[in-house]
Amino acid sequence: MSALELGNTEYTLLLKGSAWIDRKNYQIVHMETDLLRPIPDIKLKMLHQSVDYGPVTFAGGAATLWLPQTAEVTADFRGKRLAERHIYSKFQIFSVNTQEKLKLPPEPSN
Repeated sequence: MSALELGNTEYTLLLKGSAWIDRKNYQIVHMETDLLRPIPDIKLKMLHQSVDYGPVTFAGGAATLWLPQTAEVTADFRGKRLAERHIYSKFQIFSVNTQEKLKLPPEPSN
């Protein structure tokens, strides 16, 4: 499930689709989804999404994550055909370390 927010109204998008999984490492390499049924209230007749994933190794080789490489979205929305293609690159990874030090409050002076 997914959602689309227009103004102050949120519409639930029920999706159906398929995922291609690499049998060697069990990573998702491609995924496609389609709108299960149109949403007449907002004139959304069709929504198709196609995403290709690939390994991204970060500086020092400490971590490799499978992330989107390209994404294509096509929609029939309010009588217009919309198409977008996104290419992802220059991924960055960061971490935040926190530390907590507890100490007793000072004794009240009388």
